[in-house]
Amino acid sequence: GDIQRAQLVSFNVYGNRLSGSIPSAIGRLTDLQVLGGHTNMIGGTIPTEVGLMKSMKQFLLYENALTGFIPSEFGALSNLEILLLHNNQLSGSLEYFCPRPSGGKLLNLRADCLGIVECSCCNTCS
Repeated sequence: GDIQRAQLVSFNVYGNRLSGSIPSAIGRLTDLQVLGGHTNMIGGTIPTEVGLMKSMKQFLLYENALTGFIPSEFGALSNLEILLLHNNQLSGSLEYFCPRPSGGKLLNLRADCLGIVECSCCNTCS
């Protein structure tokens, strides 16, 4: 089904053995602040439309089966505080967050950055 724009603020479905992929229509959830979909079996790529989710504070999709490049559109999310993408099969770079500006909101950045994801300022590398 089609995701309609809604005032959904928090969506947590972690640890439910969910599979499938993230639809590009997720970008319509512009009021969403927390996406907790970690510890599932979600596959496919992260759609570039995540850059439209301007209210996003916590993007938690670690421990899934995501593949492909990490969208640079994450860099447009000025309210982002936590971005956890580790334990997937993602590649690319998170260097647009580095160095973190003083007074910036991003508190926790974690990825598979030991040869897979370039991230010199990640809190933790898996």
